[in-house]
Amino acid sequence: MERFIQGIHYELSNPAQEYINKKLQKLEVLKDDIVDFKMLVLHEKSGYTVKIDTHTKWGGISHIACGSSKLYKAVNQAVDKTVKKIKKEKEKIAEHK
Repeated sequence: MERFIQGIHYELSNPAQEYINKKLQKLEVLKDDIVDFKMLVLHEKSGYTVKIDTHTKWGGISHIACGSSKLYKAVNQAVDKTVKKIKKEKEKIAEHK
């Protein structure tokens, strides 16, 4: 799985990067299914928006965006939604086989 994490209008501090990497441990279970992972952290006046794009080995592409006034809350929501969505897609594919 290729990972790309970038801050836009915001430079990710070391604690923020460590927190994001810790949360991405949830994706380790699905690392064989994810081909490409891209996370953008946008800092705006209203707070933070975390956008995650994933490409899976079965050709699925998912786009998740979560926003919050707090960075860590936005990261939690985005990662949780991504894990849930990929697991759901994987179950659908397994049912069709």
